Amino acid sequence: MTLSVLRGKKNIDGSWGDLAKLKVTRTVVDNLPDSIDKKTLKFLRGASDFFEDIATNQFELERNWDADLINSLILSGRVCWTEEVRSKTCRLRTISNGGFDIACEVGVELTESDGPGSPATFAAFVKLGDQTGAGEQRLSDEEIVAFSRDGIVLTDSALYLVKNPDAVPVWYGCQENPDAQVDSHERENFLEKLSTLGGIVDVRLPESWEVTEQTSITPTGELRLKKNDYQKDFYGEVFITYGDVKYHFSDRRLNTYDPETKRWFARNTDAEEHLIDAIENLPVDFTKGEALVSWDLKFHQDRLLEAIEFLADKDWTVLLEGQPIRTPSNISIAVESGQDWFDVSTEVKFEGQSIPLPVLLSAIKEKQHFIKLADGSRGQLPREVIAQYAGLASMGREADGVLRFQNSQAALLDAMLSSQKNVSFDARFLEARKRLDSFKGIKPKSPPKSFAGKLRKYQREGLGWLHFLCQYGFGGCLADDMGLGKTVQVLGLLEARRTRKVPAGQSILAPSPVADTDQEKPEAVTTTVMAAAKKCKRRPAIVVVPKSLIFNWIEEAEKFTPRLGIFNYTGTDRKQRLKKSDGFDVLITTYGTLRKDIVDLARVHFDYAVLDESQAIKNASAQVAKASQLLVADHRLAMTGTPVENHLGELWSLFEFLNPGMLGASGKFEKLTRLDKS
Repeated sequence: MTLSVLRGKKNIDGSWGDLAKLKVTRTVVDNLPDSIDKKTLKFLRGASDFFEDIATNQFELERNWDADLINSLILSGRVCWTEEVRSKTCRLRTISNGGFDIACEVGVELTESDGPGSPATFAAFVKLGDQTGAGEQRLSDEEIVAFSRDGIVLTDSALYLVKNPDAVPVWYGCQENPDAQVDSHERENFLEKLSTLGGIVDVRLPESWEVTEQTSITPTGELRLKKNDYQKDFYGEVFITYGDVKYHFSDRRLNTYDPETKRWFARNTDAEEHLIDAIENLPVDFTKGEALVSWDLKFHQDRLLEAIEFLADKDWTVLLEGQPIRTPSNISIAVESGQDWFDVSTEVKFEGQSIPLPVLLSAIKEKQHFIKLADGSRGQLPREVIAQYAGLASMGREADGVLRFQNSQAALLDAMLSSQKNVSFDARFLEARKRLDSFKGIKPKSPPKSFAGKLRKYQREGLGWLHFLCQYGFGGCLADDMGLGKTVQVLGLLEARRTRKVPAGQSILAPSPVADTDQEKPEAVTTTVMAAAKKCKRRPAIVVVPKSLIFNWIEEAEKFTPRLGIFNYTGTDRKQRLKKSDGFDVLITTYGTLRKDIVDLARVHFDYAVLDESQAIKNASAQVAKASQLLVADHRLAMTGTPVENHLGELWSLFEFLNPGMLGASGKFEKLTRLDKS
């Protein structure tokens, strides 16, 4: 169809007088006296000075023209049509209806004119709007004056845009073969071919064919992912699914015929567009045009989980390597108490299939968001699950298929699990939680009556804090300045522990946490220390001090706690003297001796392990720091006036002794201290 611009006068009766071609240039348009003429011709020219020197009066009418332009032309009442535009006596008919915002649709209909079972006549029709049935409005062949190849329909008084232009060739084919028929034995083959025709949505079949038309099925999306072995990318193919019928998203077929079930599927293009909109909103690259790539999309692995979680809420199914991706259907956590620890076990279920905790932790460590399940499918680990278990794994220690936490980490563990669902706790952990919840504050504490001396107010407050740590199972660092009596405060605590009641069946020996080495004939040393420990009435304490403070501690103990049995475990004759010991309350030794005899000392289960001038273990990689962590004790204390000498990283080694695991892994703590420094 060609739109020609002519100039002439309207007669009184509304008809047009002689018409002449009007060359449309900017100058001509600007000088037009009529505002409607000026507006419409500016539309045609594009209102651009770029075409100032181009003069034309003919324009090819195409479907991609702006709807506002077409509607404006029709509303002006000056658009007419004729088949004899070159004739001065041509008859002009005004187009007063329609527009590009009023769509028509091409459909097909098969009619058995001679009754059921007779050959069916195949014809195309054009209807206005979306209504079917009694209210349907069709354009007859007589009404259609012209039908352009790109989908514009002209009637005697209206212009319409075909909303399924891919079906225009079908309409032309029916016009060229008006007597086309389909015999009964050709039905199956015909329907399969008909379903492949692009653009056809509305198909009317005879009832006798007993074909079930399903137009109410809601489509879902299917994304098929495959990992790129050479890059950290995933490729994806996009399909639209109607039950067991799938279309590649680029497939232009609008129907599918299933000969086995005699079902005719009509695709829901609006719903499909909504599904594809979800894909276009993803952090994804479209691979169209890339050489040697047959996939539709490309995801970077860092953004893949975000994309999958987004699509899961948009009626999409995601397959990885041909297998479905399952999301956790249930996550349960159980906390059980050991002798002096808490074990955290978990069960993550993916639609009936569960994975053990070690597999989960391994995936998190390797930064994998997907786990291969027993049936070959993939389990997706949501980001919140990864964050939760990564935090737990950084604080606990994997042992026997569980995460193990120390007693001192009870408050930390409770805080990490407080907001989680499906968490169960045993009675001992609940009791620890109850104690924490009932905490009202720390009160000053006086030493026992057997303590020979008087504490100042701040020392009684310090002693109260030490008792608080003991009651709640925390290790702590007494960091008063030099000369303020840290030793006296700790002696007051140890004297109180000397008179404590001993639980029935309490063992003083501990299982060896380290393998024997060649250090000073460990068999003989072990026998000596174990034999001496067995003579103690209750678990003793061990105090580790610099060599220069050994006698200061002994003198202070004799002065303030004369009933406290002190054994000086130093010197080359320490083993011989230990054999003669009748038991002791406190074993005092040096850092050097601790390092040498750790295999033996680690076999004793101490009540308290106390480190004086504890900055001696600030280097976590030093042998003495490692040895101190191997000591087995119910309670741990550190004493120093300088807990940090050079940098915050020194705190990690100190707290790993006091409260193992409280500050997480050394690498993570070091990273945090670097952030703090910056």
